Amino acid sequence: MGKIVYPQLLDKEKLHKLYWDDNLSTRDIAKLLGVNDHMSVLRNMKKFGIKTRKNVVKPQYLKSKLNIDGMKETDFAYLAGIIDGEGHIGIGELVPNQIVRVLNTSKTLIEWIANIFNTKVRISIVKPGVYNRKIYYVTSLQRHNDLIILLELIIPYLMIKKEIAITALNYLENHVNRNVKFELSVSP
Repeated sequence: MGKIVYPQLLDKEKLHKLYWDDNLSTRDIAKLLGVNDHMSVLRNMKKFGIKTRKNVVKPQYLKSKLNIDGMKETDFAYLAGIIDGEGHIGIGELVPNQIVRVLNTSKTLIEWIANIFNTKVRISIVKPGVYNRKIYYVTSLQRHNDLIILLELIIPYLMIKKEIAITALNYLENHVNRNVKFELSVSP
């Protein structure tokens, strides 16, 4: 049984425009073009020499302290799922710097994210003095360049928060060291 050929994927310029100019994920492109699986989109992009966002070398000014070497596509998708399902990405002038923050009662989850962010884990208690108070764990990312890289890596996998993430990324790329707050809150 041979591979299915999708004529709608044979237009190199269209694929390039949808992926790079319209910032669609391969899944979004497959859905838009009526293709059953996104891997067909990836194969055709590779055949045409269209680089994927995660394989593009970042400009020199975007040096990163993120621990993302060796991470797989599924790891970025999982991280995006945490953000998409229970997180918050926002822009505001609440503090004089940028921030992504993750809170959760799962120490293992926060340690995994803190390792990616290359940050520390803080321990806090929800409403001290209240019966059945819970301990939760927090990690924050405040490095401007790393926020840009992080958002670029997870945007293809976001569904609900894709639009705000793109807005946040555009803001970060155009406003260096401005008063902006990015907060990611994850609850159990």
